[in-house]
Amino acid sequence: MFVLDRKSEAAVGSAGATFFRLWPFVKGGRDVALTSFQRMEDFQSDLRILEAEAKTQDDAVVAVNRSLKRSTGQIYFAGRLRRASRRFRASVISGANCRAAE
Repeated sequence: MFVLDRKSEAAVGSAGATFFRLWPFVKGGRDVALTSFQRMEDFQSDLRILEAEAKTQDDAVVAVNRSLKRSTGQIYFAGRLRRASRRFRASVISGANCRAAE
């Protein structure tokens, strides 16, 4: 068995008293730490969700740009085709007018 002298007993008693006096702060600090870790996990989960939503939005933007590029190209091609058709009709009509004038 371990025997303490009076000075050591007083030191142990003082340390115990200090521990119990500070225990509410230690317990509160532990609660704060646990709450902080819980909030961090929640934030990480939110970030994963936002990352997935951002990827979905990026994919949608790419699809819209691709569609816009195609439709713009089709409109440009349709405009060129329309102008070529007008020129062709004009040349046919002017050729017919020239033959009619002969």
